[in-house]
Amino acid sequence: MTDPVFGHVALDFRSAERRRRQFVSWVVVGALLCLVVIVIVAINVFRDTAEGDERFEFAGTDTSPHVALLLNIAQVQILNAVFSHVARALTLYENWRTDVQYTNALIGKLFLFKFVNTFASVADVAFIKGFRKDNCGARGGCLHALGVQVGTLFVSGGAAALVAQVVVPTLKQRRVRAKTSGDYGDDGALRVAARRQFAELVEYDNVDDAIADYMEIAIQFGFLACFGASFAAAGVPRRCF
Repeated sequence: MTDPVFGHVALDFRSAERRRRQFVSWVVVGALLCLVVIVIVAINVFRDTAEGDERFEFAGTDTSPHVALLLNIAQVQILNAVFSHVARALTLYENWRTDVQYTNALIGKLFLFKFVNTFASVADVAFIKGFRKDNCGARGGCLHALGVQVGTLFVSGGAAALVAQVVVPTLKQRRVRAKTSGDYGDDGALRVAARRQFAELVEYDNVDDAIADYMEIAIQFGFLACFGASFAAAGVPRRCF
């Protein structure tokens, strides 16, 4: 069809074809959600079976809960990062005509997956673990275990965002400056400033990157609103990150 705004030929689908592609996309999302559940169950099984195992003792201390917590952090951060790319690819595959339709489809996928992936292990400690293991088997009961889980995931998420949004762009900027030695010509201040910004500043997509930023804020708000009582200091790292 011909784009009514720009006048060029735009690839579009019939409604039936788009619905088919949406179905395929949500099947993929469902399969990845099943993978999340399997990973969380595997980590819980490891945590329960490794407790008291001599192979995880260090200086007389059982380190299996710490190993399981590190696995939880890796599961949340890695799967969230991977799915961000998968969700964009699936939404592009659906070939929405407008930015609004694209944005709504992308937000739906990202919110569902990241909500389940981030909070499923926390909800397990808060509402299920006490039935599997009497009072969570830890000093302070399930509330203490929940506070450790929430605090670790909250801080690690903020640290990952800090690295992605501050550290990595700064390193890229310094690498570009080292290559160019800060020399962008001398043919006018405006031209030099434009070349410097083009070379040094990280590209920011006003759709995808904005969604990613608001998604991060939504996840942090979810920690505060749903489980803030177990980790009262959650507002402090939120201010820092």
